[in-house]
Amino acid sequence: MYEMRIYNKTGGDIWVLPFQTITITDELNVGITGNITINYLDLKRYADKLNTTPDDILSSEYREWKLFKDGTLLYGGILLHRKMFGSKSQATSLTVEFAGFEAILSNRLTGNAGDWAYLDTDSADIAWDLINRSQNDVDGEGDVGITRGLHPVTINRDRTCRFDYIRKVIEGMSAKSKDDGFDWDLSNLKVFNIYYPQKGELRPDIILEDFNILSWTNDKDLSGKLANRVVVLGSGSEDAIVTETVQDLTEQAKWFLQETVLSEKDTSTSANLIAKGNKYLNDKKSPKSVISVRVNDRNPDILTYYVGDTLPVRISTIGFSENLRIDKRTMQIQRTGEAQVDLSFDYE
Repeated sequence: MYEMRIYNKTGGDIWVLPFQTITITDELNVGITGNITINYLDLKRYADKLNTTPDDILSSEYREWKLFKDGTLLYGGILLHRKMFGSKSQATSLTVEFAGFEAILSNRLTGNAGDWAYLDTDSADIAWDLINRSQNDVDGEGDVGITRGLHPVTINRDRTCRFDYIRKVIEGMSAKSKDDGFDWDLSNLKVFNIYYPQKGELRPDIILEDFNILSWTNDKDLSGKLANRVVVLGSGSEDAIVTETVQDLTEQAKWFLQETVLSEKDTSTSANLIAKGNKYLNDKKSPKSVISVRVNDRNPDILTYYVGDTLPVRISTIGFSENLRIDKRTMQIQRTGEAQVDLSFDYE
């Protein structure tokens, strides 16, 4: 069974929400988002027993959430938004949007250049320095308890930050944006981890095939949704702007010229611009199959595989059999404890 617990700022108060449904998505190098639907009267009765109110539980101050499966901690993060619904004089239901702990970094800014500029510095060290400095804010309310976990040596980069959101800077150095970027996450215990060259394991023992796949899709972009020449804009303005171009002439011969432009305004280093361009080019230069499957949470067991892992996927009707890396996992959990899981995989 699943249990959603809510914690106050100190962790001293804990509430167990009587949910109707929970939807939660975990995406590689993006993080966790989701929402929970609640019958208002169920929550009101629960709050009454504790001599409190639904709003005190959810929104009187900073709140964290943790999702457990059969007593095992699966995910954690912070609450983002509460919306209540009603009819005439009666409140009927409410929804709560939530996110992983990485959402904390969406509201944290760097300073302006100066000692917020990094030259030839390991990108993992840049990422942690930004987080660490934010937690040591001069006014004393920045420390939310994020600690540093895995931190392998990655790629050295130049970065000049000018009141940038810390999460965006980290994402900009990750494999989501750079072909030589790192993978990263903020764990359910608020541990900031870097993975290089990538997160996850090959799991040949967890096979997705006809007997446990409930449904599947196979998407492929064709003409008009490709890019075989990529121009990346760096720092500077007007005639002084720094640019780099990457392209694939072989794919242009097949699909004609198809161009796009990207922005990387916080650096003038050619290697950084080329890395961003190559990532996009590799993803978009030619049609690639994107496989998604739906399974239940018991087969395979949701606690045995994670985003970043690579699993064998076999779909007999289209003759498909490949090892695919999980890029995104979405769970739809019912009050009964039943859950369906949608898995999206990195490009074939």
